[in-house]
Amino acid sequence: MDMPISYISLYANILEDSSLKKIGDTSILVSTFVYLLSFIVVVVLAYYFTKFMAKKATNYGSTSNIKVIDYISLDNSHKIVIVKIFNNVYILSLNNNDTTVVDKINETNINIKTNETYLSNNKFQNYLENIIEKFKTSKIDLYETDSTSNDKLMSLKNKIRILNKDQQNGLDKDESYD
Repeated sequence: MDMPISYISLYANILEDSSLKKIGDTSILVSTFVYLLSFIVVVVLAYYFTKFMAKKATNYGSTSNIKVIDYISLDNSHKIVIVKIFNNVYILSLNNNDTTVVDKINETNINIKTNETYLSNNKFQNYLENIIEKFKTSKIDLYETDSTSNDKLMSLKNKIRILNKDQQNGLDKDESYD
């Protein structure tokens, strides 16, 4: 491999430089320490940056009037989302093509805990069952205030069970039910 003359002369000048001849064990140790310290600083900064971004992502999609309470991904393209908008709670079905309102519930009829630890420690199915149980044990007579709320929640629970079974069996939405 032929190197141009300018690179050869530059290389020769570098080798003859007196500062490179004086490199000893201490300067190698110092440079290794600097590289190691730089690596540690980059790792620590990356850690705190990801923590910061995760904190921002949990509040993403929520404003003072709209809050995403919980969601579950049924597969890559289907989700069920519970959203609180003002005093109403909406249960939405999302996919790649459209968004469908499954149900609209007045917040006064249910007690939704929005504590992150409660939501993170419980699965969506348990969360939904807790809401239904509160309806059953509530002192409010559901049939006098809103006669269809309990039926709608039971219907939603059954739809979720059907979707879970269909997902396990590999069936498409159109194949399993209307």
